[in-house]
Amino acid sequence: MPGTDQAGQAGAGNDGILAIWHDCAAGQEETFEHWYQSEHLIERVSIDGFQRGRRYHGIGGYRQYFTYYETDCPQDLTSAAYLARVNDPTPLTRQVMNGIFINPVRTVCHRVMRAGGLDGAVAVTGIVDNAGGVAAWQQSLAELLKHDGVASAELWQRVEGASDTGSREQQIRGGDETVGGCVLVSVLREPDAQTIAAWMQDRGVAAASIGTYALLCELRRRDLDLAT
Repeated sequence: MPGTDQAGQAGAGNDGILAIWHDCAAGQEETFEHWYQSEHLIERVSIDGFQRGRRYHGIGGYRQYFTYYETDCPQDLTSAAYLARVNDPTPLTRQVMNGIFINPVRTVCHRVMRAGGLDGAVAVTGIVDNAGGVAAWQQSLAELLKHDGVASAELWQRVEGASDTGSREQQIRGGDETVGGCVLVSVLREPDAQTIAAWMQDRGVAAASIGTYALLCELRRRDLDLAT
């Protein structure tokens, strides 16, 4: 397949990751989508250091929604510009964070490795509990590319002490869960996602910690002028 066929160390930029899984309160989907598409995604990608945001809707397992943002480095997710934003939520953000955006799992991560150069239409995420679990996966990442239908795979590890704990946004939504890390596999089609989810489970990722997600949209910093 096109792209690299071996797992490589990250370090070429865009290695900061803000990983977010969450649910939406029943009956509030219209408000939630209006907020995310008309305001929130654009607002976040506009912050210095942010390069891309990708939104997904759940097909099965874990939370209803999965979103991640790529930044130049993890430190961008504790920068003055970022903290200023999360401490000054817009009126619509206040409304959404107060009971619409629910069951959040948010973690600042470092992209440890990436294998493959493509992005598929479906993502599989497997939650890793701790740094030891992340290290164990480093031997398996390249193996994922042997599966037909896999576009790429990434390994993320939590950055200790890097969070916006106590921010105004977090206070409104009532706090967040965090994870030790994540295996993200980008695949072409939903049946491919089912295969990879089973593969992850065989290698010790608990079924309850595996989610499959269909891509909703992507916004890159270079396209901000077109989105606003």
